[in-house]
Amino acid sequence: MQDFVFDCLLSSPNTLPFMNTLGQLDELGRAMAAIGVAAGAPGLAGMSLDFAFATLDPSQGGSVTSVSNTARVDRAP
Repeated sequence: MQDFVFDCLLSSPNTLPFMNTLGQLDELGRAMAAIGVAAGAPGLAGMSLDFAFATLDPSQGGSVTSVSNTARVDRAP
């Protein structure tokens, strides 16, 4: 399902607070993205977010070649 975060990541990849959200996979087919959130940010304590990734093939006009299962990210209180 497409949402606000998805739209932000597509329109402004690698822009704070999202880091390394668009790039290349390493030789083992891995990459790591990050979310930079200040410690003690109000309103985020205890929040859970679900994320997934997609791989794109630039030789096919950037078409999606695979999509991951979701992974839950929990923000500690």
